[in-house]
Amino acid sequence: METKHNRIPIGIKFYQEIPKTDLPTPEVRSYCEALGLLLAGRYNEGLLITEESLKVCAWGFVALGLRDPQNDIDSVVSIRYEKKNRAIFIFNADMNMTRHPLITDICNPDVVSITVPKSVMEDIVVTLGPENLDDEFLGQIAFSINDRFIPGTSADKDSDKNDKRQKNILAFNKVFASGFVQSVPVLALVTSTMKRKWMQRLMNYICLNHTAAMGMCLSTTAYPYRNGKANVMLSDPGAVGWGGFNPEDMTIGMPGSMYNQIKSRIHYVFE
Repeated sequence: METKHNRIPIGIKFYQEIPKTDLPTPEVRSYCEALGLLLAGRYNEGLLITEESLKVCAWGFVALGLRDPQNDIDSVVSIRYEKKNRAIFIFNADMNMTRHPLITDICNPDVVSITVPKSVMEDIVVTLGPENLDDEFLGQIAFSINDRFIPGTSADKDSDKNDKRQKNILAFNKVFASGFVQSVPVLALVTSTMKRKWMQRLMNYICLNHTAAMGMCLSTTAYPYRNGKANVMLSDPGAVGWGGFNPEDMTIGMPGSMYNQIKSRIHYVFE
């Protein structure tokens, strides 16, 4: 079930050592659930995510560099980090708390993500310009910003296939957003079976072929952090099911320095 989210830019900071702070580190099923809690106004000072606080999602640990790949499923989402990450701080990038214990990091996020409807996303894309957009793929159903909006890219060359993939993603998201899947017993069953290897393999196949998988942790957080460019994804099933995201919204992740350069031109997005 979709949760009422505030429209705010989420700042993301990676740490190779866990910062000494009293900020909350809640147990969550996935990274996208933590993002949803922040957007719902549950943690005004932000929250920390560690390997210990992620309890279910088999891919989030590895995509965010909190754990090394341990099997062939993990290796699908593994990207190269210089060092293992120990914690990730997520917060309102426009937070105005001068006495916050991590105020320096709030002013210098590694990545900023923004979730908005498609029509608003197109305005952000135009503001950024194609030179700042990431056109790399995960080998999965991933709508990079170039493919989704910029004329003359592979989306135009293979538009029928691209349209079919988008329909698959939206259909799958609506299933996850349905009242049946979001009922307490069914969601609890899905959550518990996600810890089993057979379910992980099944979901791995489905996600790589029919959904916008790992849109939050990999495509719009890890990729901008490692590649230095912006990338866009449709909401993925985890974001819809665990995070309460709108199944038709899109999320863009960009380096923090890039956000600081354009935020005065897209301030209307958050009003």
